[in-house]
Parts: sequence; structure tokens; C-alpha cells
Amino acid sequence: MTWTCPRCDRSFGVKRAHVCEPGLPVEVRLEAFDEPQRKAAEKILAIVRKHRDLIIEAVGVGIFVKRARNVLELRPKQRWLDLLFVSTATIQSRRIVRTYALASATCYVVHLVDEADVDAELRRWLSRALRA
Repeated sequence: MTWTCPRCDRSFGVKRAHVCEPGLPVEVRLEAFDEPQRKAAEKILAIVRKHRDLIIEAVGVGIFVKRARNVLELRPKQRWLDLLFVSTATIQSRRIVRTYALASATCYVVHLVDEADVDAELRRWLSRALRA
């Protein structure tokens, strides 16, 4: 079940406090990324767009991909683009810089410096995560 904020019309998995901010067009948000991050984000979004029933939402802090809840986030940082994705798979890799245990899955964090970081291995991880 989802909850939609009556002020900003954004949907969330549960009713919660959030920064009430209407979404932006994805293209507008991507323009604010530096060029290497934008190219990496565009490659990630191309993978996302191959899957049905996903909502892409651009806000001030980044780009979120969700069903009822976020399944992937792109958050620009000063030196890289943080990619966060939720998966039921167990992933062991030096590329994973942080993990968060969730009730029935794990959130993985990968730093993307540029589009070369969106390689076959990462595409496999994301394709599996987005099919769930």
C-alpha cells in the first residue's frame, strides 16, 4: 500500500515525514549533474527504462526509481555519483562501498565516477534487482 502526499503529490511506501518538493523533469535534474555523472546516470536510466511498472522521480537530492518504495537512487556527490539499489541477491564485490540491511533485501551503494563504471557486472546486478 502506498501513501500519496496531498501537498506535493509524491507517493511513498508508508506515510512519513518528507521534504515536500514537487518532482522535476528528469532531463532538468540531469542537467545539474556534471558531465561524467550525467553520462553514468543516463546509462543507469536506460537500464531502468527496460523494466515495467517503475516510476522515475527527479527531486533536488537526486533521481529516485520506485515501485511502492524506492528500489534505486542516483545521488550526485562532489567526486562521484552514488548509486543505491535494493536487491535480494547477495553481492560480494570490492565495488560495493556500503550496505544497509533491510527486512527482506539489502541496499547496496556503489560510487560511479563516469559511464565506464556502468559495466556488464553492474548491469547484471541492476537487471536482477529491477526484476524483483
